[in-house]
Amino acid sequence: MDYICYACANEGPGRRRKRGSGKVEFALYVLLLVPGPFYSLYRRLGLRRECTHCGMETVVKVTSDQGQIAKRRLDMELGILPVKKKEVLVSVPPIAEPPAAKVVTKKPVNPEEW
Repeated sequence: MDYICYACANEGPGRRRKRGSGKVEFALYVLLLVPGPFYSLYRRLGLRRECTHCGMETVVKVTSDQGQIAKRRLDMELGILPVKKKEVLVSVPPIAEPPAAKVVTKKPVNPEEW
């Protein structure tokens, strides 16, 4: 199955990645035998696909709806597909008159009064 990345638009198989850390798993097995298998199970159940090019977890199947949208967006960015512009009719409310500006008069400053 092919996958497509939303971030970089790379198409390919992707790679599977486990969550957690292998070093922590090894330390749990060496130091404490009880939580080691539980952590291993936690890591194996959380497999995720990531992009082989950018390493992000934004990979979806090409045959899915999201994959088709990503592929179409890439084709539009490259100029392969023309971008269809839709006319949007928006009713604009009438422009209200701005409020009358207040006239502020300042008293002249007399330096001798200071």
